[in-house]
Amino acid sequence: MEWQPIETAPKDRRILLGKIVGHPAHPTALWWAVAGSWSERWQNWNDGIEPAGLASPNHWCDLPKMPRAEAVAVHEEIN
Repeated sequence: MEWQPIETAPKDRRILLGKIVGHPAHPTALWWAVAGSWSERWQNWNDGIEPAGLASPNHWCDLPKMPRAEAVAVHEEIN
């Protein structure tokens, strides 16, 4: 996963939104991350839970790929 500036985020699909903040001990600390998408109606980034939108995400990355069915079946068989 590579975080990119929110200005470059696609507005046509769900992505991982994040707030990356600077701190003297950790110059690029991830404060929060959530799957979300752009809301045309509200003109903001939204996770589908907070009606007012998210607290100013400043970075994004693609959502990780879901595991294949076989991998899930193996995991369930082991557990």
